[in-house]
Amino acid sequence: MEKRNSAKMKFTIITACYNSEKTIERTFESILNQTYENIEYIVIDGNSNDNTVDIIKKFSKKFTDKGIDFKWVSESDNGIYDAMNKGINISSGDIIGIINSDDWYRDNIISLINKYYKKEPDIDIFYGDLLKVIDNETMLGFGYINLKNIQSLRLNHPTMFVKKQVYKELGTYDTNFKIGADRDFVFRALNNNLKFKKIDEIISYFSLEGVSNEYDSFKQLLNRIIEELYILKKNNINKIKIYKIILRKSISGFINYLISNIFGKKAYKKFLKFKFKIKK
Repeated sequence: MEKRNSAKMKFTIITACYNSEKTIERTFESILNQTYENIEYIVIDGNSNDNTVDIIKKFSKKFTDKGIDFKWVSESDNGIYDAMNKGINISSGDIIGIINSDDWYRDNIISLINKYYKKEPDIDIFYGDLLKVIDNETMLGFGYINLKNIQSLRLNHPTMFVKKQVYKELGTYDTNFKIGADRDFVFRALNNNLKFKKIDEIISYFSLEGVSNEYDSFKQLLNRIIEELYILKKNNINKIKIYKIILRKSISGFINYLISNIFGKKAYKKFLKFKFKIKK
C-alpha cells in the first residue's frame, strides 16, 4: 500500500446517524475536543424525523470555528453501511475513522494516531481498544486479530483508522450485510494481506445501550446468525471453522435472547455488565 507523508495527513472522520438526538451531541463534542489541525468531519444523516438535523446545524459553526472541514448530508439511505459508504465516497482525507452517533472518541486521539502513522507509514489499518459504557459503568473491550487464525478476531470498528487507499483498492462496505459488514470488511482486508497494527490505547467509548435492543425478537437472532454464515462463506473460511463459529454464536445469541425476553431489559443489562467484565 502507498506510503504518505504522515506529518501532513488529513484525517476524515465519518458519523452515520438516524434519529440520534439523545446521543449525538456527545459524539460531536468528542470531535471538537481533538487538537489535530487537519480534520475533515462528515455527518451522513438518514433523513431523521427528530431533532438530529437541528443539532447538526447548531454544531456546524462550532466545527468551522474550530478549523474543521465540516460537511453533512440528510437524505434517505439503505442502512448504516450505505451511509458510511456515502461518507467514504465524498471524503478527501488520507486516513478515515468512523465513529457512530452514540459513541465518542477519546480526547486528542487523532493526534496520537497520526504519530503512529508517522512512525510506521506502511501500516494500512491501525486499531485499538475501547471502553464499553452502560449505565455509566465502563468495561474494557479488547481488540485483537489472530493472523494465524483469521476467523478469530474481535475488532471494534469505532477504533479503526483506515487509509483511504484501502477503500479505493478493496471496496467499501458490502450493503448486503445489515449487521456485520464491518466484520466482512476486516476479513477482506486480511485475505488481501493488508497490514494491521494494534495500538495498546483506549481509542473510543462504545455505548452498550443500543445493544440491549438487539435480541428483542427471535427473528433478529436468526438474521444475525444467517448473516454471519454468509460472511464466513464469502470469505472462504473452512467448513469446520464455520461450524464452530456458528455454533458458538447461536448458543451465545440464544442465551442473550432468553435473558432479554424472559427476565426483561434490566436483567439483560446486568447480564451484559457481567459478561463484558468477564471478558476483560
